Amino acid sequence: MTFKSIEQDEYLAASIGTNIAYFKAIIFCIGCFFAGLAGGFYAHYNAVITPDTFGLFASIYIIVHVIVGGQKRFAGAIIGAIVLTIIPEIFRIIKEYQPLVFVAVLFLVIFLLPGGLVQLPEIIRLKIRNISKRRA
Repeated sequence: MTFKSIEQDEYLAASIGTNIAYFKAIIFCIGCFFAGLAGGFYAHYNAVITPDTFGLFASIYIIVHVIVGGQKRFAGAIIGAIVLTIIPEIFRIIKEYQPLVFVAVLFLVIFLLPGGLVQLPEIIRLKIRNISKRRA
């Protein structure tokens, strides 16, 4: 609940006595832990890491994965990574247009699902509930 209040309004959370710097440091440490863990696995998998490994497009793709999946939930990045890993395999024939496909998916998700793909089951459940209420 504290993290949600800091996300909504930092100043309001601070006004009720929440130590903002402490909780931001905790979140930063948790994020660094997972980034370090993933980096360790990646280094072990490739057996080498060079500066070219994480160029501009790789960094942009990581951000796109998170946005497409959903930024506010932990599962969002995982869902975004799964979906955006499957899409290039489906469109393997048009490999040179892969960035355009990523941009199209990104725009569709931003405009149609602002919360990301992780929000999709909840929207479907609400639509089904509204349809069943109309019939009753």
